[in-house]
Order: sequence, then C-alpha cells, then structure tokens
Amino acid sequence: MHELSLEEKLAGLEDQLQLRNWLFFNLDKKQKSNILALIQFAKLQFENMFNHYQLQIDFINKMIEELKTQENAQTKLTKEDLQKYFD
Repeated sequence: MHELSLEEKLAGLEDQLQLRNWLFFNLDKKQKSNILALIQFAKLQFENMFNHYQLQIDFINKMIEELKTQENAQTKLTKEDLQKYFD
C-alpha cells in the first residue's frame, strides 16, 4: 500500500465500502451465513499458510546456523590438523 497514492488508497477503500454495503443490504440471512462460513474457512486457510511459512522460516534459519557451525568446526579442525606440520 505504500506505493499507492492517496487517491488510489481512497478509491480502493470506497470500492470496498460499496461492496460491503451491497452485501449487507442485499443478502438474506442464509446467504450472509454462507458467506461468513466461507470467510472463516479462508481465514483458516491463511492461518495455516502463514503457520507453514513460519515453520519453513524457522527451519531455514536452523539450517543456516547448523551450516555455519559445521563450517567453523571444519575450519578449526583443518587449522589444528595443519598446525602439527609446522611445529
């Protein structure tokens, strides 16, 4: 939203307001109930998607740390191994 001008932001919000007003005044209770169920289902899908993203982010961060740890261990081992040849 940061890239949009004020006019674009307001126009988008006006569109959303008109849609909500139409839905509110033109749908009967059963239709509204069905839409709310779909909205809740969509929320659950997004929650699941974001949870998976967080899980993947955590996994990638752990992999990065593990690789750095192994790299440091290998470097230390190599230096120690080589040092005996220079003593």
